[in-house]
Amino acid sequence: MEQYFFAGKERIFAFAEPERADYAAILFPKEDERRLKFEIERMDEDGMRHIVSRVLDRMEEARQPIETNIRVCLELLHCFQAGFKMFGEDAFQQLEKEMPMYKRVIRFEELAEARLWFEQFIAAYSSRARDIWGKTHREEIQKLILYIKSNYAIDLSLKQAAEMVNVSEGYLSHLFKKELHKSFTEYVNQIRVDKAAELLHETNWPHYKIAEQVGYENINYFGRVFKKLKGMSPKQYRAQFPKASDSSVPLE
Repeated sequence: MEQYFFAGKERIFAFAEPERADYAAILFPKEDERRLKFEIERMDEDGMRHIVSRVLDRMEEARQPIETNIRVCLELLHCFQAGFKMFGEDAFQQLEKEMPMYKRVIRFEELAEARLWFEQFIAAYSSRARDIWGKTHREEIQKLILYIKSNYAIDLSLKQAAEMVNVSEGYLSHLFKKELHKSFTEYVNQIRVDKAAELLHETNWPHYKIAEQVGYENINYFGRVFKKLKGMSPKQYRAQFPKASDSSVPLE
């Protein structure tokens, strides 16, 4: 009966006892989770769609029990909901007018239904995000924020940033403090440290490798900045979580 989820209800399937191993981590590995969060932050609609489609393709190939696939779909939804927070808690209420999104997901009966729902959801999410984004920040700040989130490991001075958006350094500094309530350098450090925190939680990479990955050449400076923003050292932060087993390569 579970096979109709993948191929539709108007079929007959020979019975075979399914394997009950936990396949959720295989269907939606940490690398894909990090990549999806990355695309959500960049508001890259095509990138979001690509990752979700890749996960659903694995579901179709693995043909695991329905509850495993629903669990993975809920994890995908959770990634998007985490991305909502940057727009405010109530920003996406209109997407849940008929029913909460999680209730819609747990009612999936076919994989094709899940594909269609996520396709429509990503389009609606992206449209709403762009609308809110456009009303929240000036065009110059929007452009730089998206650039920094995509290129946080690259050195970028205030002068270079000002040249990118064709404004003076002083004016750009004023805009950052006015709209983001922090300086340009503080914002870049916040993005880098948040990325480092994710990697400390989800990987076993050594601290120097994480520092390099998020844009710090000096491991000691990385440690000082991290402690200032997180209130603890990278080592103390990592100690809060169970030991990760992830060994995937860093995002480019």
